[in-house]
Amino acid sequence: MFLRSSDLDFWGSDGKLGFSKSKKTKRKRRKGSFFKILKFQFLMEDFQEENFSPHSSLSSFSSPNQDLLLMDAELWLMSEQRTQEILCTVQPNIMCDKRRKEVINYLRSLIIGYFGTEVLAFGSVPLKTYLPDGDIDITAFSHQHLVEDFAGEVCSILEREGDSEFQVKDVQYINAQVFLSWL
Repeated sequence: MFLRSSDLDFWGSDGKLGFSKSKKTKRKRRKGSFFKILKFQFLMEDFQEENFSPHSSLSSFSSPNQDLLLMDAELWLMSEQRTQEILCTVQPNIMCDKRRKEVINYLRSLIIGYFGTEVLAFGSVPLKTYLPDGDIDITAFSHQHLVEDFAGEVCSILEREGDSEFQVKDVQYINAQVFLSWL
């Protein structure tokens, strides 16, 4: 049995939906505050230098647990707060997750309605490991006789739909062929 998998790479923010058609297209992504936060460096040796006493022996630094005990409570609290800020910035929030599900459901219903094919999301969205400006990966499974320019057809359908909620910006098509063998 031979199935053809057409992977479409969707991305969007602020209600704008886009997907790319060329195989090697590079697109610019906003760097935003996420990258500014990642510039923050937390160096344990800085804390060790502050807490190092010339009268203490080297044996007192033999265990990582003992090193942590020597950290000032205020510095530990600051590092915990900074870690929480980073996690809040990069982890998916409820609104972003809801919006991505809406896009996936819209695309799924549109593609199933026109082509009658199976449509699945894969990658970072179902795993909830995407970044704030990350893309949405979907795949559509069909038999070999499906339209050769599947991504172009999907783009045309999206443009004809005129759904004001999602605006098509860019198209990228990755032609993946998956051979299935039965054991």
